[in-house]
Amino acid sequence: LKALKDLHSIGFIHRDVKPLNFSLGSTQSTKRLLFLFDFGLSRQIILTVQGTNEAKLREPRRKVVFRGTVRYCSLNVHQHKEQGRHDDLISLLYSIVELITGELPWRGLNRRESANVKATIPDKKLFNVKF
Repeated sequence: LKALKDLHSIGFIHRDVKPLNFSLGSTQSTKRLLFLFDFGLSRQIILTVQGTNEAKLREPRRKVVFRGTVRYCSLNVHQHKEQGRHDDLISLLYSIVELITGELPWRGLNRRESANVKATIPDKKLFNVKF
C-alpha cells in the first residue's frame, strides 16, 4: 500500500497493479520491503499549472482505451472510464484476494464476462467468506 501511496503522492497512477508487478527485496535491509515496478502503463494525473507552483488534477477524458490486466482491473476500466487512484486500490484489493484465497471468481473469463461478474458478485463470495 505504501508503494502505491508514494506513487500517487507524486501525481501518478500505475494502471496495472497485479501480483506480478510486486517483488520483495532481496537483501537483509530490504527483505521486508515490497517493491512496485513496471510503470509502462502509468499516467500522470496531477499536473503543474504552467508558470505557477500550483498543481491541478488532469481533466478526465470522456472515453479511454482499456489499460491494465483484465483479471485485476476495476469495473471502471472495463467501462472505459478514466482511471484514478481508487482504481489502483481496487486492483490491489483483487490481488490480495487472489493471494489469500487462491483465485478470483472471474479467472479465465473474457473481458466482457469478467466485467459482468465484477459488477454482480456479492462481497461474501468475492472474499470466499462462509457464513
